[in-house]
This record gives sequence, C-alpha cells and structure tokens, in this order.
Amino acid sequence: MGILAFFGEAALRASLLGTMGGIAAWALRRRGPEVQHAIWRIVLAGMLALPLLMTVLPPLAILPSSNVMTRAANAFSTIRFSPSIGISSGFISGLRNVTLESSVSLQRRNPFQWPMFALIVYAAVAALLLIRIASAWRRAKKATSAAARVSIGLLNELEYPRPEMRESAEVAVPFTLGCRNPIIVLPNTWRQWDDFKLRSVLVHELAHVHRGDWATALAAGTNRAVFWFHPLAWWLENRLASLAEEACDARALRLAGDPSSYARVVLEFAQAVAGTQVAVPTSMARTSKVGRRINSILEGRVSLSRAMHGFSWALMLAVAVPAVYGAGAFQLISVLTTPPSPYASMSHIDGVRAILADGWTLTPDEAAKLESEVGRDPENVAARIRLLSHYTQYMVLSELRSKHLLWLIEHHPDSDVFQLSTPVTAMAPDYSGVNSPDIERARILWLEQAERYATNTKVLANAATVFGASDGRIAFELLKRLRALEPQNPEWLDWLAEVYATAVRSSFANGNPRVRTVSSASKQTVHFPVNLPLIESRLLKSELESSSDAALVGSTADALLSEIAVLKTRFAADPEIQASEAFAKELHLRAQQLRSR
Repeated sequence: MGILAFFGEAALRASLLGTMGGIAAWALRRRGPEVQHAIWRIVLAGMLALPLLMTVLPPLAILPSSNVMTRAANAFSTIRFSPSIGISSGFISGLRNVTLESSVSLQRRNPFQWPMFALIVYAAVAALLLIRIASAWRRAKKATSAAARVSIGLLNELEYPRPEMRESAEVAVPFTLGCRNPIIVLPNTWRQWDDFKLRSVLVHELAHVHRGDWATALAAGTNRAVFWFHPLAWWLENRLASLAEEACDARALRLAGDPSSYARVVLEFAQAVAGTQVAVPTSMARTSKVGRRINSILEGRVSLSRAMHGFSWALMLAVAVPAVYGAGAFQLISVLTTPPSPYASMSHIDGVRAILADGWTLTPDEAAKLESEVGRDPENVAARIRLLSHYTQYMVLSELRSKHLLWLIEHHPDSDVFQLSTPVTAMAPDYSGVNSPDIERARILWLEQAERYATNTKVLANAATVFGASDGRIAFELLKRLRALEPQNPEWLDWLAEVYATAVRSSFANGNPRVRTVSSASKQTVHFPVNLPLIESRLLKSELESSSDAALVGSTADALLSEIAVLKTRFAADPEIQASEAFAKELHLRAQQLRSR
C-alpha cells in the first residue's frame, strides 16, 4: 500500500472513530463538559494511534468484499483465444518482428507523477503546521523564561497542585505552559486585581494544570498537522479547546458562585487579547467563541458536574479500547471473489498458450485503445491481462507492464491467472529486463496481501506460486500455512509433498538434481518447483526421517516414487535417482507403520 493510500485509509478509519465518538457524546450530552472532553480526548488518542495500529494489529475482516465485479466477468468473455500458438514461437517471432514504430506508438507516458506530487504537497503542509506549533511553543517558552517568579499566598487555600507561578509585563492574559513541570504566567498587573478575580483566575488555570489540557492541546495540534486533509482533525482541536474552557469555567464557578462577576472577568481578558495572537493553547481567553461562552455562564448553562475520577475513567476506557482497536484493525474488504477467467477451465498448457496468444495477437493500436478503456474502467481485468501479455512478449513499456501487474496484485490477488505462472505475471528478473521495474514493490505487495487475506487460500496459493520462482523459503512457509488452514485438502498436501520430494532429491544430489520430470500437459493444476538452499533441503530430509505426520510422509514417498518411475523410463539411472528411490521406499514403509499405530 502506498503512503497516500495508507493515509487515505487512515482517514476513513478516523471518520468511523469520530462517528462513534459523536454517538457517545450525544448519548452523554447531559453529563457535562468533563465527560464530553474525555470522549473527544479518547477519539484524539485513537486518531493519532491509527497509523501505528493499522501497521501492527492483525486484520479484522468485518465487511463484505468490494471486489465483486460483475462487469469484470463480462469483460472476460471478450477475450480471443488462439491456443495453437506456442510459447517459444511467440517470443521468437516477437524478437524478429517488433519494430521501433510499434514501441513508439504505444508510449503514452505521462512524465508528471501525480502520486509523488500529492505526497510532496502532503508533506509540505504537514511540515508547515508542525513548524507553526514549534514556533508558538518557542515564543511561549521565551516569554515564560523571561517572566519573574512570584509567590501568591492565596494558592495555599486552593485544593489543586501548586505549580510554579510567574509574572510578566509581556503577557495580557494568564496562561499555563508545560506538562511535567507546569508554569502559570500572570500579567504583572495581577496585584491590582480584587480577591474574586485573582481567585477565579487561579482556579481556572490550576484546573488546566490538573486536567492536563496543555498536553491535550499539543496532541490536538499535532493531529491536525498529520491529518490536515481531514475536517475532523480541525474540528477536534477547536472542540477540545472549547470543552476544556467550559470544564475549567465549571470548576471556577463551583468555587466562586457568582456567574455575572465571573463572566465579567472572562470578558475583560477577551477584550485584552482582541486582535492579538495568543501563543499558547491554555490561556484564559483561548477560545474564539467568547460570546457564546459568556452567555452560557450568565444563563446558567455551564454544567457544574464534578470532575471524572478513577472509576468513571475505567468505565469509559473499557468501552473505548475495543472501539479504537476495531477502528484500527477492521478491513473494508474481507473476502475476495474475483470471477474466474476463461483460462480456469483449460488444462495448464492450454491456459498458458491462450494467455500468451491474447497478448501476442494484440496490435499496437488495439493496445492503445485498451489502455483508454482501462483508464475509463479500471476494473476491466480482461483488458489488463491482455496488455500485460502484450508488453511482456514484445518487451516494451516495462513501466506500463509494472503498473498493470501491481494493480492486479493489489486488487485481485486471488485471480486464477497467477496459477498459470507464465512470464506475463512473473516478478523474477529475466534477460530482457521487462520484469525488472518494481520487482521489490511487487514482492512487498504480495507479502502484504498474504497477511491481509491470511485465511484466503486462493491468495496464499497464488503468492506461493509467484514466490516459488524467486524465494523458495517464503513459498514453503505459505504452503505450510495453506495446509494448516485446510488440513483435509489433498491439493495442499500434494504440493507440500512435492517440495519435500524435491528437497530429498536435492540432498542426495548435493544441490539441484541432474534431471527432473516434465509436468503432464493435461493436468488442470500444475505445482511449480519450490527450490530451497541445500542446507534447508537436508533439514527437510531429516525432518521426514523423524516425522510422525503419516499423511505427509506417505505423500512424499508417493511423489518421489512417481517422479522416479517417469525418470527411469527416459534416463539411465544415476546414484541420486537410486538413492532417492531407496529413501522413498523407506518413507513408504514408515508411513504404513505410522498409520497402523
């Protein structure tokens, strides 16, 4: 998944999280600003954690697939076949006849890379917003450092923690800075305030300290920078600031008991900062909705409910944690149901010939038209496969080949086309270089799909087929997972047994066996060899000698004996074939003994 797609998916998940938070906030709307603020603080924490949760959490498949494409099935019916054309004739003719004019007519490259441009724009805006946060923090830190320490006796009468107090002629309103060692800065005119005003200000700012609003505001600003493209991030920052002020007003009013006098204090500070920029998020005049805030105070609409304590937080977190987990782990696509291709009903060799013929008979003009069709209808799978076949055989436009191959892996990793294991869908490098672009991207994408669809046997089988030619270790692990998912499915057992049989022969041959059998052209499913390093082949041979898996031991013996029987009719027996045959007979006897226990 590209980074833009990653953040796009994160935005969708954030919307789900915000919706759940909105429902909870509406249901508990009468519980006061403390509870409301706690709900949206949890949404903020979940939103910030989404990129990490999406990376580390195992997927939860909860929604039906969006890849059920009926028009893809209809498009497949337009494919033209010519099975009589073989693999070698297609490539040889292609080397002779492909012309420079054909290549040039197909080159409709767009030098402007929209994904990279979008990524640069995203990073630039995010960096700008983070720089603004850092700049505001530096200004506040500078003002705080220049402020003089003061001692206020009234603090001893208040119930909150007593942070360091300072005064400055550079500030117009009180504000709080810091989390671990918070500092409250007052205007140097605080000595001229009456007792009510000083007490109200101190209680309000101490409430910010007690509630940790400075850290919340900083997290909200960071979240806005990361998700600047999402309206929820901007709304959430403002909403948390408003609720924090309401909660602190509520604590001050519980102590002061004089709404009109307190409203006058708030109005004075609002007038003092009118037309200026407040550098910190926890000043007494932080919110821009001062008029609404004063009306709420005067009309008695500020809830005087008590602050949340341990049990309330535990109860809320017990509900919130599963919701955040679900938002980070759920999958929009749970089951892939890509329609079968026409090649699925053919024998393997006929399917290979058909897919190659469909690309080889494609003219440059027809390829250009198909590219236009794909642009209009990205789900035209048949067109993509024909274009893949064309670009592969004519060895042109490797970038377009990579584009279509990566799209097919990302959107239809369960397609039966991958089971044919033709050069059309290969990701291993070859002499022509047509497979070279984006090999690593294709590899990573297959690994991601194998994890995303960890229970989809079609996807795992396709990934095993693809990796069989390039990374035998991964292919072998995928085969073991397939058998664990469906232990009664003979296909996975047979395929795994073939890998063990190859490992046995490799062990006796001190590397790759000299001769191998040729798959039957009439077979519907062909399992391509999975080659492992010699040391691992020897380990698998040793594993068979002590294995208690009767089915695997017996199937490996059958695979070895079947392969050797064919080889003995075509080639003279050599020491490796004789040793492999003897070992297979031992395995056969061992399997019988295991079954009789």
